[in-house]
This record gives sequence, structure tokens and C-alpha cells, in this order.
Amino acid sequence: MKRGDDTPSPMAQVIGLMLKPVIRFSIRKGFLFQEFSKIARSAFVEVAEEEILKTQSKVNVSRISVLTGLYRNDVANIYTHKTPLPTAPQNVLGKVIVQWEQDKRFRHKETGEPKVLTFEGDNSEFFQLVRKVSKHLNPATVLFEIQRNRAADRTPKGLKLVRRTVAYGNMELKGYELLSKDLDDLISAVSYNLERKDEIGYLHLRTDYDNVCRKDIPEIRKWLILQGKAFHKRVRDYLSQYDKDLNPDLSESKEPSARVSLGSFSFSADIEEWMRLE
Repeated sequence: MKRGDDTPSPMAQVIGLMLKPVIRFSIRKGFLFQEFSKIARSAFVEVAEEEILKTQSKVNVSRISVLTGLYRNDVANIYTHKTPLPTAPQNVLGKVIVQWEQDKRFRHKETGEPKVLTFEGDNSEFFQLVRKVSKHLNPATVLFEIQRNRAADRTPKGLKLVRRTVAYGNMELKGYELLSKDLDDLISAVSYNLERKDEIGYLHLRTDYDNVCRKDIPEIRKWLILQGKAFHKRVRDYLSQYDKDLNPDLSESKEPSARVSLGSFSFSADIEEWMRLE
């Protein structure tokens, strides 16, 4: 929305800045404005519904229309006919891997490493592990998926965790769902810091060097990945002490639950390529 002098309001400028990377991505993928506009309307309705449900139990077309500024007919066409944005299934394997890695009941007492688990039968250790994550999951299905994902291997002694992250492979939508969550958390953290809601704030750091020798980029990329994995391992070890799902002693606590998230990424590009990306 513009003011009388046609200068975009500060909020319009902020939204424009935040949209530019998404629009740049859309143009690269050949996603035209008409489709972008259509999906944006659906996203407005979907997010409005989520926000209303946080404070009220009843969602209707009128409330969504007021919250989004969309015409009632447009909202009704999207909401009533249930045409939400497609979303990937919840990351079940990731939760099982974290439980396996951090739950003391499934780690070696001496080394702290994930144990090799029995996996045959309803009373096997792996089936117990899956039920710690959710009683509604089918442990046999999770067993199949974790092996198909090559995160765990069968050995003569049992099921061994061989990779502590989920490989998305060709599951492009799942990878971009993770990006969506990262963006949501990053925007919330930056907004919180800028509004100075408390003296602590949230972590938001950026390290950027723009005159690095091109031949050294592969080595740097490898180093950053290794260091990032090690850092997140330390973070998981630390945060797991406070998670009620991972600690039997905390599971009976009446203290309200909260979520803690830490994301990181690295990127490198030739100066010419970087200029094109900008």
C-alpha cells in the first residue's frame, strides 16, 4: 500500500525485499506472474486459517477475508473447495533418527554413540524406539523407509545407524518444505531482534568473503560442511538434555513445552555468477 506521495510504506519496502529472492527463484524456474498470483492467494488463505486457529476455534470465509483483504468470493473459492498448497509429509525419519541419536535408552553408556538395535519382532529395540516417537506409527513401515533411505543398515548384530540426516534424493518438494520452515523461523527471529523484545534476542549471524580464490572453493565447501555437521552435533547433544521426549526424568514434567530451532547453510559462487544471481 502506497502513501499520498507514491512512496512505498516502510512495510511495503520490507515485504518487497523479502519477496525478491522468491521472485528471482520463480523467474529462473519459468514460473509466471499469473501462477504466482494464484498461488499467493491460496497461501494467504491457508496462512490466515492457521493464524485464526491459534487464537480461535472457528474459521470462516468472513474472518479470512478480513484478515487477508481478499474478496469473499475469492476466499470462498479457495477455502470452501479445499484447494490448499501441497505440502510434503512430516519428517518421520528425521524424528526417529534424532531419538535414536539422543535418547539415553538407545545409546551406549560408555561411548554415548547410538546403539546397534534389534529390529525383528514387536518387542525389538527398534520398534520400541519408533513408539517413543509416536504410538501411531507403524514400526515395520519406518524400518523399511529408514533402510531405503540408507540411514541405517542391517548387520549381523542388528540395525546400525550409519547416517544421522535424512537424504532427500529426488524428493524435491520435501527439500523445499525444509527451506520454507527455515525461512519462517529466520523471519521470526530477525523480526524479534529488530523489535528489541528482550535483551537476549536470537542468533542471526552472517559471514561473507567476496575475494576468495576460485580454485579453493571445493576445499572450503567441504570444510564448511564438516564444521557445520560437527557444530549441529554439539547443539543436538546440548538441547537433548532439555527435551522431554528424550529424557524419561523430564517426561512427567508439567512445565509447558517450547520449540528451539537452529538452522545454518553455506553458499559460494563465482563473482560473475554471483552478479547474475543478484
